[in-house]
Amino acid sequence: MDRTAVERTAREGDAADRGAATPAAAEGTGADRDTRAATPTAAEGTAVDRDAAPPAAAGGTGADADAGDHGAASPADAVDTRTVAFGGGRSRSGPLTFGQSNVLRWIRKPADRGSATVPAFFDIPAGTSLTAVTEALATLITRHESLRTTYVDPPGGEPSQTVAAAGTLEVSVHEFGSSGRDPRSVLERLLAGGDGDLVRELPVRAAVATRAGEPFLLVLVISHMAVDVGSVGLLGEQFAALLADPASVPPGPEPLQPLDLAAAERTPAGRRRARAALRYWEATLAAAPQAMFAVPTDPSPPGRRRRTTFRSRAAALAISHVVARTGIGPSTVVLAAFAVCTALRTGNDKCVVTSVAGNRIRGATRGYVGNLAQDALLSVDVRAENFDTVVKRAGTAAFNAYRYSQFDADELWRVIDGVGRARGTAFHRDVVYNDFSTLDTAAAAVSAPPPGSLVEMHAALAETRLTSLPDESYPVAAYLSVRQVAGELVLALWADPAVLPRRDVDSLLRGVERLLVAAAAEDLKLADAPAATGLSAPRRGPQWVRIDGCWVERGATAEVLAAAAAAAGAGPVAVIASPAAEPGDTAQGGTDRLLTGYAAWTGGPQAAPAPEDLHEAFLAELTGRYAAMAPGSYVVCAGRPDEPDDEASWRTLPVLARGTGRASAEPGEPAR
Repeated sequence: MDRTAVERTAREGDAADRGAATPAAAEGTGADRDTRAATPTAAEGTAVDRDAAPPAAAGGTGADADAGDHGAASPADAVDTRTVAFGGGRSRSGPLTFGQSNVLRWIRKPADRGSATVPAFFDIPAGTSLTAVTEALATLITRHESLRTTYVDPPGGEPSQTVAAAGTLEVSVHEFGSSGRDPRSVLERLLAGGDGDLVRELPVRAAVATRAGEPFLLVLVISHMAVDVGSVGLLGEQFAALLADPASVPPGPEPLQPLDLAAAERTPAGRRRARAALRYWEATLAAAPQAMFAVPTDPSPPGRRRRTTFRSRAAALAISHVVARTGIGPSTVVLAAFAVCTALRTGNDKCVVTSVAGNRIRGATRGYVGNLAQDALLSVDVRAENFDTVVKRAGTAAFNAYRYSQFDADELWRVIDGVGRARGTAFHRDVVYNDFSTLDTAAAAVSAPPPGSLVEMHAALAETRLTSLPDESYPVAAYLSVRQVAGELVLALWADPAVLPRRDVDSLLRGVERLLVAAAAEDLKLADAPAATGLSAPRRGPQWVRIDGCWVERGATAEVLAAAAAAAGAGPVAVIASPAAEPGDTAQGGTDRLLTGYAAWTGGPQAAPAPEDLHEAFLAELTGRYAAMAPGSYVVCAGRPDEPDDEASWRTLPVLARGTGRASAEPGEPAR
């Protein structure tokens, strides 16, 4: 996956539009989870978070009048406009935070600006006046500098932000009367229309929905530069408190403001934390499979990625038994089960997933309104005797991932590129895992007795439901969203049918349930996991080899090498595995390069491409090629071999250039 796609998937769907991290991080297993969940209305604001699109999304634009209103104004037409004045704050300027810089990377791209905002939906109690609503909004804007900040992004210069001490915001008022239209979707689309101007406009737009003149809903559309969805949850809590008591102040210490955070990130301690995060990512990526779903592809995938929703009361009952036995929270148990099942299905020893960390665990960041959410990289080693061991490892993996989830995105990409260049791989980010269940702490769940007997658990298996939902566009192999754990385990899985066909989606979700049920009565031996889950690794033919913990297909590698060589005017090519790299062999953790890439050159010897040229061109072609890995050695030969698939035929040709293509040469073999 190229970095544009990576940045896009880091926010699309509920994986990105929520600022909270997985609850595993709040269960004593992850350091940086935002334990404040977004308000229910904030979580329900996008169609991707529901099993169906809102009525307005299905029925046309918000401007369509409802015939049942008998002459009432269209819900998209404002019947009033209020000017909200704010003041009393401070005006100042300074650099961006890590989170803001990360957001700026994608909203610079015109194609990605549609996901540059976060919607917020705050219910208004009956009897509340419109004046009370606008005064509460003014207080929030004054209290939180991110809501009154503009940005400058000069070409070739350092981006900066400026906080306004005072100003105004126009709030439109829309009468919905007895309309059956969904005010959330109507007003969200209305506010999100057009390109926002971060240089001249406040990063927030607002509208109020009324019935018979009485406000019942405040809708905000806020730039991702100003908030993540963790922030939306905080704003919702504070808005409700201000309506109840206009003098209310959030409990706890004074929260950081974005410019305060930017300054803290630039202190020696802040820079040490950021460097530690980069080291963690570098070490984790260097030991991870290049892609979890480096598997044989389905020759005729049925359309785009699909979303399947899975509901299991039996799994929830089973989780409570594992929690009682291990003392580890339910979200970590779900993560461990998913890791084992995904590793079984793909034939890997580790399950590496990307999640989103809310980063609101430390002191004043708990009340921070701004963009803190960044990627967390989790790697769970499933090579263990028993499932409980994997549960504990999943807890440690989550702790480390969320601890090291604050970094300079530009610096991180340099690390990612460096690891990829050395290994000959790309950062595909092919599995995304996010847990949005509402458990805030492990204490209550761990101390609670199991809610039912094992007999009840097995009987509940008959209630499990899988529902396939319409096609979704989501550029990853698999994205699992954990929606609920208590009472019923609710999962939603997006899958690329090329690597995870519909039948395998159902099998994977059922496998998670079966694993949990099998582990409920006693600690499950992982040698029995294939039989318990019904999952097994795909059949890989003789073209597949295992290199440095990665499954690699020589044919896929040859296709990429052919494209790289063609760009330099070379070809044909061949990718030959050394005798040590027989199908299924493992060189995990080693440094030996077991593939050799040959390229023919028929031009003048002085113009022949160097191994470094071929390697860089190879890396540039890796996007979406899960099963390809750069050869450990490149050999450029004069002329064409008689038998391109026979290494002996290549060895009869004069060698024009030979080397790893990496910056440092392998021992005894100087790089060109």
